[in-house]
Amino acid sequence: IVTANESNAINSFEQGCEAYKKNDIQSAIKFFNAAAEKYESAELYYNLGNCNFKLNKLPEAILNYERALKLAPGDEDVDYNLKLANGQIVDKIDSLPTLEIEKWWDHFKYGKGANYWGWLSIVFISIGLILIVFFKISNSVFVKRFGFYLGFVFIILSGFSLYFAYQNSAYHSNASAAIIFAPKVDVKSSPLAEGTNVFVLHEGTKVVIVSGDKDWLEIKIANGNRGWIMKKNCLVI
Repeated sequence: IVTANESNAINSFEQGCEAYKKNDIQSAIKFFNAAAEKYESAELYYNLGNCNFKLNKLPEAILNYERALKLAPGDEDVDYNLKLANGQIVDKIDSLPTLEIEKWWDHFKYGKGANYWGWLSIVFISIGLILIVFFKISNSVFVKRFGFYLGFVFIILSGFSLYFAYQNSAYHSNASAAIIFAPKVDVKSSPLAEGTNVFVLHEGTKVVIVSGDKDWLEIKIANGNRGWIMKKNCLVI
């Protein structure tokens, strides 16, 4: 069942796509933002990223590409465009090395979303219970063993799926990273305006949020350096 809000969002999204095809980028952004007020999708944020990239609004483009990747980790198109946008910002920060197995694991856990893992958990527990019933009612020793052990395996798989659903929900709801939106930000050693400047960041740079303190955020950048910035200088992904 499609709700009124979802229907309005879909209509706004389609209008945005039509405006984009006509190269009316400002109108496309307006329609896509209207859709984003009512629902989230990787495709929507990807299109918003493309619109802002065309207008050379790099912080906005990077923010929306990052939001798209958060919903669809490993998407090659989003990842490619994000790299293009990051290549045009001032800060070029070398990331700490990441193992391929870590990238694969993140894509495996977060690539499908919470709903996928939730439904998979229901399917697994249903199959497990059916197999346990076979164990209970069958007179065959083989069927009993088959039903018991395989049913137990599916119940365990259901538990893992439920855990991944919880992980996805927490991952998408937590404010774990942000994009710098101020032209230049002095990163402080402490959450004080008179604190020592430890390094400088520029608009479009992604930061990981470590903690918060009123108007300040403790952040970490890709090379591992840490410091404090004011919340007003960034937007959460």
